[in-house]
Amino acid sequence: MSRGNRRSVTPGTILALMASAMVLVAFLAFIPFLNRSIDPQTQRQAAALASPAPAAAGSSAPQATARAAVTPVPTRAGGRLTLTAGGTVAVETNVRRSGYYSAAKKYDFDEVFSLLRSDLQADLTLVTLENLVVPSAKMDRLNVPPEVLRMLRVNGIQTVALGFPGTWSKGTAAVVTTLDAAEEQGLRTLGAFAEEDEADPLLSIREINGIRVALLHYTMTPSNESRKALKKDGRTLVYPLTEQAPDEIARVREAGAQLVVVSVHWGKSGVTKLTQAQRTLAQQMADAGADIILGSGSRCVQTAEWLTGQRKDGSSARVLCAWGLGCLLSDSDKAANTAGMLLHIEAAVDEEGVLTLGEPGYTATYLWHFKLDSADRYRVIRATGDGPDGMTSAEERKRTQAAQRVAETLAGSALQLRED
Repeated sequence: MSRGNRRSVTPGTILALMASAMVLVAFLAFIPFLNRSIDPQTQRQAAALASPAPAAAGSSAPQATARAAVTPVPTRAGGRLTLTAGGTVAVETNVRRSGYYSAAKKYDFDEVFSLLRSDLQADLTLVTLENLVVPSAKMDRLNVPPEVLRMLRVNGIQTVALGFPGTWSKGTAAVVTTLDAAEEQGLRTLGAFAEEDEADPLLSIREINGIRVALLHYTMTPSNESRKALKKDGRTLVYPLTEQAPDEIARVREAGAQLVVVSVHWGKSGVTKLTQAQRTLAQQMADAGADIILGSGSRCVQTAEWLTGQRKDGSSARVLCAWGLGCLLSDSDKAANTAGMLLHIEAAVDEEGVLTLGEPGYTATYLWHFKLDSADRYRVIRATGDGPDGMTSAEERKRTQAAQRVAETLAGSALQLRED
């Protein structure tokens, strides 16, 4: 090539080459730091994904490198969990109106359980909600805004039993929108389903702290409106009724559930006397494999006792039956409804798969209804210990009376007052 045709190197090209070299040097210096900043587990997983898969059996294709080994974390057999269960939450008309703030034009119920939040903390917390969420329909004593579900979630409640006599009274669409609203809040629901395949009791089994737990809920007596809607919609199987309970409990036990918790809505509101039908059903559930039976429905605290379940294999088991957890929230000012409780119990499964239930305790609660700036307010608080600031002497007496009422009901029962 002649001298006249040869290209000269321009100053711009030299600068570009120097910049590229500097970037390369910086990148090479950064690699050790990058390796240190990634946790070892992530490095192992990345190496495993980057390595080629082993050649198929009989293949002559060479395997360049062996897949990086990822050491599995051993799963410890058995486990331990805490359970806290409350009674009925019913956001009726006056409670709903108390949560509406006209200046902001929105509902906010977050403070209702805020003074009880620490007592609601557990690995599993459950209440029964006797409301529906149907945003397209007019609010009433049964239909509430979705902020009610947020109220439960922000205060530590993870699981909501939706089975009560009026669950199906507004038809299929109302149940579906309620389930959807609960799902949006990250709440697990029991006792009502959108589709029949979702009602399979085996889907109720999940692992919590190493224990396979089945959570079931049944309703004993649907309202006439619910019965009509169920018949009209042909969806009986999506509303678990108590006649299904023994067979389904046996199924989840046979499927490997190590702890079976059964919530059941039975009895009549305001009636504290147990019926023979309740006693018969409780024993059937205990024999079928239930470990803990949690009753709601009467809206009054009722006693709790240990039943003996006679299992199919000839063994016997101690079963806790809390006949009625009472009412946590409603717009009733009756003493029987403003005095409620939380049940607390610990369950442990050893390396052999043997379940042990700890000695259960309770926290007495009081539904405090007061006026603030001429507006109604509701707070669910402890009935024992120091009261919140702002209580009048008359309100404090009612709180003390609520604690006494619960203590008298549970005297001699399986539950002991949980001390601070």
